[in-house]
Amino acid sequence: SGTSFEVSGLTAGGLYKVKVKSRCGDKPETVVVFNSESGVTNSTNNGAGSCTAIEHIRIQPLSGSSVLIFWNSENGSSNYELEVEREESDVEQKLNILTTDTSWQVEDLIPGGLYKVQVNSKCSMGGEVKSVEVFFIAGMDTIVTSQVAPDNCLPVSGLHVIPGDPQVQINWDPVPGAAYYEVEIEAEQTSIPWKIKEFSLGNSLSVNGLAAGTIYQVKVIVICSGGTKSLSSGIQFTNPDGIGNVPFTLELERHAREINILRLTPNPASQKVNLQVNSTNFQDARITVSDFTGRVYYHRTGQVPPGPSEWTIPLEQMASGIYQVTLQVGNRISVGKLSVVQ
Repeated sequence: SGTSFEVSGLTAGGLYKVKVKSRCGDKPETVVVFNSESGVTNSTNNGAGSCTAIEHIRIQPLSGSSVLIFWNSENGSSNYELEVEREESDVEQKLNILTTDTSWQVEDLIPGGLYKVQVNSKCSMGGEVKSVEVFFIAGMDTIVTSQVAPDNCLPVSGLHVIPGDPQVQINWDPVPGAAYYEVEIEAEQTSIPWKIKEFSLGNSLSVNGLAAGTIYQVKVIVICSGGTKSLSSGIQFTNPDGIGNVPFTLELERHAREINILRLTPNPASQKVNLQVNSTNFQDARITVSDFTGRVYYHRTGQVPPGPSEWTIPLEQMASGIYQVTLQVGNRISVGKLSVVQ
């Protein structure tokens, strides 16, 4: 029946919400949001106003594994819920923060990973209003801002490939309202399935390690603001300047004359596998780790000297299962199998 109440046992820095209801029935409840260290931060009568969606979100890269996210304050919002989630990955990584601030620094991102950001307005009268989805790639060097979802998510046009060694450049015309682009590259007419999926925030992508003379199919799909997808656009191309003089069909030899030894040695303590290979001469090489559906989990190109040499394959992002390790040296391929148990 009084007009005050003492509460103890609060966690320092914790964000709390308080509701006080009048029992006379002629007044709406009042909601107060406060921080236990700094005191009251917002007080709003539920009978007035409503909150709206956050429309302006900006993501600024700080390093290969951290970004700073800004958003505009909205009238009627008591606080904000920030959601950051990694997309297109078997390894779940999700951040959920409730804050009264209008910015937040996110750490421990995986370089090259695709992430989705939403900032939801928590209304003083209860409920929430979700913002548009904004996507970014960790390690990017450009600022990303939110944009209005288009009426139609159009496919890309002007898709073309510029061959090269060691990089192939894939270009297309920008699409209005595109949040990001999904690019699939698949080798045609090969004995071993080879397919990769990459993501781009802009209208180009560089790809390393394509074999010379092999026919590849490239497809680009637009993911627009709001989550809608376009139809895919695709072309075929052959890279004349890639690794080795590989024919249209790669030759598979488990006991290759040029690759005398392919041995995999796991190191559980470091979550890595050492790959030992013995080559007869100095050659370009490529390592691919994939599952038996053709999905690629690790890809690396380099050169092996004559005699024995060793490469390291990281396993931190790989789930339990059986994987195929493919080593291409020149126009010869050797295959091993790897079992990962977490």
